[in-house]
Amino acid sequence: MPKLILSFLGLPGSGKTTIGEKIAQNLGFKYIPEIGTKLILERKYKTGIDAPFEFDNTVFMKTKSLAQEVLNSKDKKIILEAGPPMPQLYVKTRAELGKHKDPRKSLLQAYDHHDINNLMENTFYFFLFMPPQIAISRQEERNMQELDTMNMDFLHLMHKNMWDFYKAHKDRVILVDVVGKTENQVYNQIEKKVQALVQKEFGTST
Repeated sequence: MPKLILSFLGLPGSGKTTIGEKIAQNLGFKYIPEIGTKLILERKYKTGIDAPFEFDNTVFMKTKSLAQEVLNSKDKKIILEAGPPMPQLYVKTRAELGKHKDPRKSLLQAYDHHDINNLMENTFYFFLFMPPQIAISRQEERNMQELDTMNMDFLHLMHKNMWDFYKAHKDRVILVDVVGKTENQVYNQIEKKVQALVQKEFGTST
């Protein structure tokens, strides 16, 4: 059965939630929020470089379950707000800069799981490109301190890790520069590309 899975990459404040939800609503996709964000809001975990290992391990377990759920879902069109590889990239960044380096390196190896790999191989990505300096100002504007990631070293390395993923998977990652554009301009650009992907997969644009 044909299936189109989309996911969004980007630093905090880049618009993953806003754009993803709007695309899902307007183009008939099932929308699945970011696992990490939900955990932070429900369990009050710290974010960014200060996130505890327990948080990363919980995200991993839920990501494994989510991968299986999405792959087996009867839904034909699915949006993952920040699906794999975003959890892995956060773990990789914290393994380099934060605490519990060895457990996190082991966790990265565990992410090499057949369901997660299968999901990634069958997902198209939109990389909402935005420099770390702008990510900080965007986070300040949205007034959601519990989700803020303000450590510049962390943001720079996370940005680099996402850029490396983009370079290695250009056949499946669409780069969208959000700097200097309004939310509507970014949405319209992405909507056109999503419609083209839907047309290619299902023979219809909606």
